[in-house]
Amino acid sequence: MSNIINPAVALAASGGQMRTVSTGPRNEAESLRKSCQDFEAIMLKSMLKEMRSTIPKDGLLGEGNDQEMFRDLMDQEVAMQMSRTQGIGIAESLYKQLAIKVSGKDED
Repeated sequence: MSNIINPAVALAASGGQMRTVSTGPRNEAESLRKSCQDFEAIMLKSMLKEMRSTIPKDGLLGEGNDQEMFRDLMDQEVAMQMSRTQGIGIAESLYKQLAIKVSGKDED
């Protein structure tokens, strides 16, 4: 059994954005920060979805797959924008912890 990576699946899993791998320290730090923000966006999207599930449905608008898909995409975009601006601190905290490990400096 071989491990073949489908580029379309990899692109979808990365949020639809292609990333280039760089060896420079500045680009490595930027890449780490972006990855931390992506992780925070995943957490925020999950939180938004759970918050939305607590709201009672009033039946005014139809509840179909199209509305569910729209809400999911909207939650994803809102979460991404939240993590790219100020966020809730997960990305920054994670970045600080991982930057120490990546740089090889242990500040304990």
